Amino acid sequence: MKKLLMAGALGAAFAASPAAAQSATASDDFAILALVQAECSVDDPDTVFFGFLDIEEDSGSDALTLTNNRYVERQRIWASCNYPASITLEGDAMQNFLQTNDGPDADDFTDELQYRLRLRADDNTDFATVDHRTVDGSSTTVAQVGAFHNRAVLRTVINVNDQESPRPLAGIYAAVATVTLGAI
Repeated sequence: MKKLLMAGALGAAFAASPAAAQSATASDDFAILALVQAECSVDDPDTVFFGFLDIEEDSGSDALTLTNNRYVERQRIWASCNYPASITLEGDAMQNFLQTNDGPDADDFTDELQYRLRLRADDNTDFATVDHRTVDGSSTTVAQVGAFHNRAVLRTVINVNDQESPRPLAGIYAAVATVTLGAI
Protein backbone atom coordinates (compact mmCIF):
# COMPACT_ATOMS: atom_id res chain seq x y z
CA MET A 1 0.00 0.00 0.00
CA LYS A 2 2.87 2.30 0.82
CA LYS A 3 4.29 1.57 -2.61
CA LEU A 4 0.98 2.38 -4.27
CA LEU A 5 0.67 5.70 -2.43
CA MET A 6 4.26 6.52 -3.27
CA ALA A 7 3.68 5.77 -6.93
CA GLY A 8 0.52 7.94 -6.93
CA ALA A 9 2.39 10.86 -5.32
CA LEU A 10 5.23 10.50 -7.82
CA GLY A 11 2.76 10.46 -10.69
CA ALA A 12 1.03 13.62 -9.43
CA ALA A 13 4.36 15.42 -8.98
CA PHE A 14 5.47 14.40 -12.45
CA ALA A 15 2.18 15.58 -14.01
CA ALA A 16 2.60 19.03 -12.40
CA SER A 17 6.16 19.46 -13.69
CA PRO A 18 6.86 22.21 -16.31
CA ALA A 19 7.56 19.66 -19.01
CA ALA A 20 4.08 18.26 -18.61
CA ALA A 21 2.52 21.80 -18.39
CA GLN A 22 4.13 22.94 -21.66
CA SER A 23 2.38 20.33 -23.67
CA ALA A 24 -0.95 21.70 -22.43
CA THR A 25 -0.35 25.36 -23.58
CA ALA A 26 -0.14 27.18 -26.95
CA SER A 27 0.96 30.67 -28.03
CA ASP A 28 0.91 32.82 -31.18
CA ASP A 29 2.13 36.31 -32.14
CA PHE A 30 -0.13 39.15 -33.18
CA ALA A 31 0.51 42.67 -34.57
CA ILE A 32 -0.35 45.96 -32.92
CA LEU A 33 -0.66 48.87 -35.38
CA ALA A 34 -1.40 52.58 -35.37
CA LEU A 35 -1.34 55.30 -38.02
CA VAL A 36 -0.14 58.89 -37.63
CA GLN A 37 -0.97 61.26 -40.45
CA ALA A 38 1.78 63.24 -42.14
CA GLU A 39 1.44 66.83 -40.94
CA CYS A 40 3.25 70.16 -41.11
CA SER A 41 2.41 73.34 -39.27
CA VAL A 42 3.81 76.84 -39.36
CA ASP A 43 3.01 79.91 -37.27
CA ASP A 44 1.31 82.85 -38.90
CA PRO A 45 4.27 85.25 -39.30
CA ASP A 46 3.76 88.84 -38.20
CA THR A 47 3.61 91.67 -40.72
CA VAL A 48 7.08 93.10 -41.31
CA PHE A 49 7.08 96.91 -41.21
CA PHE A 50 10.36 98.66 -41.86
CA GLY A 51 8.90 102.10 -41.27
CA PHE A 52 10.43 105.04 -43.10
CA LEU A 53 13.61 104.03 -44.90
CA ASP A 54 16.36 106.61 -44.51
CA ILE A 55 17.27 108.52 -47.65
CA GLU A 56 19.95 111.12 -48.30
CA GLU A 57 18.21 114.49 -47.91
CA ASP A 58 21.19 116.67 -48.93
CA SER A 59 21.72 117.68 -52.53
CA GLY A 60 24.46 116.10 -54.59
CA SER A 61 25.13 112.89 -56.51
CA ASP A 62 23.79 110.72 -53.65
CA ALA A 63 20.61 112.77 -53.11
CA LEU A 64 17.50 110.67 -52.40
CA THR A 65 19.42 107.37 -52.21
CA LEU A 66 18.93 104.91 -49.37
CA THR A 67 21.48 105.71 -46.66
CA ASN A 68 21.60 102.35 -44.87
CA ASN A 69 23.11 99.34 -46.62
CA ARG A 70 20.70 96.93 -44.93
CA TYR A 71 17.37 97.10 -43.18
CA VAL A 72 16.73 93.94 -41.12
CA GLU A 73 13.65 92.61 -39.30
CA ARG A 74 13.63 89.26 -37.44
CA GLN A 75 10.83 87.26 -35.91
CA ARG A 76 10.43 83.80 -34.38
CA ILE A 77 7.91 81.34 -35.81
CA TRP A 78 7.22 77.68 -35.06
CA ALA A 79 7.94 75.40 -38.02
CA SER A 80 7.17 71.68 -37.64
CA CYS A 81 6.83 68.63 -39.90
CA ASN A 82 6.64 65.03 -38.72
CA TYR A 83 8.15 63.72 -41.98
CA PRO A 84 10.92 64.83 -44.40
CA ALA A 85 9.29 67.81 -46.10
CA SER A 86 10.29 70.81 -48.13
CA ILE A 87 10.40 74.42 -47.00
CA THR A 88 9.53 77.06 -49.58
CA LEU A 89 9.91 80.82 -49.23
CA GLU A 90 8.15 82.83 -51.88
CA GLY A 91 7.54 86.45 -52.64
CA ASP A 92 8.05 89.09 -55.29
CA ALA A 93 9.52 92.58 -54.98
CA MET A 94 7.58 95.19 -53.00
CA GLN A 95 5.68 97.51 -55.34
CA ASN A 96 5.04 101.23 -54.87
CA PHE A 97 1.26 101.73 -54.68
CA LEU A 98 1.37 105.53 -55.09
CA GLN A 99 3.68 106.02 -58.07
CA THR A 100 4.89 104.22 -61.16
CA ASN A 101 8.44 104.81 -62.34
CA ASP A 102 7.57 106.03 -65.83
CA GLY A 103 8.78 109.64 -65.72
CA PRO A 104 11.44 111.25 -67.96
CA ASP A 105 14.19 110.45 -65.41
CA ALA A 106 13.07 106.84 -64.75
CA ASP A 107 16.64 105.49 -64.99
CA ASP A 108 17.56 107.26 -61.73
CA PHE A 109 14.64 105.85 -59.73
CA THR A 110 12.82 102.63 -58.89
CA ASP A 111 9.21 101.87 -57.99
CA GLU A 112 9.99 98.49 -56.45
CA LEU A 113 12.11 97.31 -53.55
CA GLN A 114 13.79 93.90 -53.64
CA TYR A 115 14.14 91.99 -50.36
CA ARG A 116 15.60 88.79 -48.96
CA LEU A 117 14.01 86.14 -46.76
CA ARG A 118 15.82 83.58 -44.63
CA LEU A 119 14.31 80.84 -42.49
CA ARG A 120 16.75 79.02 -40.24
CA ALA A 121 16.46 76.73 -37.26
CA ASP A 122 17.13 78.50 -33.98
CA ASP A 123 19.93 76.02 -33.26
CA ASN A 124 21.10 75.87 -36.92
CA THR A 125 20.74 72.06 -36.93
CA ASP A 126 17.06 70.99 -36.94
CA PHE A 127 16.57 71.75 -40.64
CA ALA A 128 18.49 73.17 -43.60
CA THR A 129 18.38 76.98 -43.93
CA VAL A 130 16.29 78.42 -46.75
CA ASP A 131 17.40 81.70 -48.38
CA HIS A 132 15.25 83.58 -50.91
CA ARG A 133 16.13 86.76 -52.82
CA THR A 134 13.31 88.36 -54.81
CA VAL A 135 15.86 89.68 -57.29
CA ASP A 136 16.54 86.01 -58.23
CA GLY A 137 12.91 84.93 -58.71
CA SER A 138 9.60 84.26 -57.01
CA SER A 139 10.45 81.30 -54.79
CA THR A 140 13.15 79.10 -53.26
CA THR A 141 12.60 75.54 -52.02
CA VAL A 142 14.92 73.36 -49.94
CA ALA A 143 14.15 69.68 -49.29
CA GLN A 144 14.68 68.61 -45.69
CA VAL A 145 16.18 65.23 -44.75
CA GLY A 146 14.03 64.46 -41.71
CA ALA A 147 11.22 65.55 -39.43
CA PHE A 148 11.70 68.84 -37.56
CA HIS A 149 10.10 70.95 -34.83
CA ASN A 150 11.71 74.30 -34.19
CA ARG A 151 11.05 77.89 -33.09
CA ALA A 152 12.75 79.15 -36.23
CA VAL A 153 14.11 82.59 -37.05
CA LEU A 154 12.49 84.30 -40.06
CA ARG A 155 14.58 87.22 -41.28
CA THR A 156 13.47 89.83 -43.82
CA VAL A 157 16.11 92.15 -45.27
CA ILE A 158 16.13 95.08 -47.66
CA ASN A 159 19.67 95.16 -49.03
CA VAL A 160 20.66 98.27 -51.00
CA ASN A 161 22.91 96.20 -53.28
CA ASP A 162 19.87 94.21 -54.49
CA GLN A 163 18.05 97.29 -55.78
CA GLU A 164 17.82 98.23 -59.45
CA SER A 165 18.39 101.79 -58.27
CA PRO A 166 19.26 102.90 -54.74
CA ARG A 167 16.88 105.86 -55.27
CA PRO A 168 13.28 104.70 -54.56
CA LEU A 169 10.29 106.84 -55.47
CA ALA A 170 8.33 108.22 -52.51
CA GLY A 171 5.36 106.09 -51.55
CA ILE A 172 4.07 102.98 -49.83
CA TYR A 173 5.80 99.76 -50.84
CA ALA A 174 4.16 96.42 -50.15
CA ALA A 175 4.34 92.74 -51.03
CA VAL A 176 3.07 89.43 -49.69
CA ALA A 177 5.55 86.70 -48.83
CA THR A 178 4.72 83.08 -47.97
CA VAL A 179 6.33 80.31 -45.92
CA THR A 180 5.22 76.85 -47.05
CA LEU A 181 6.04 73.51 -45.43
CA GLY A 182 4.99 70.43 -47.32
CA ALA A 183 5.63 67.43 -49.52
CA ILE A 184 8.93 67.22 -51.34
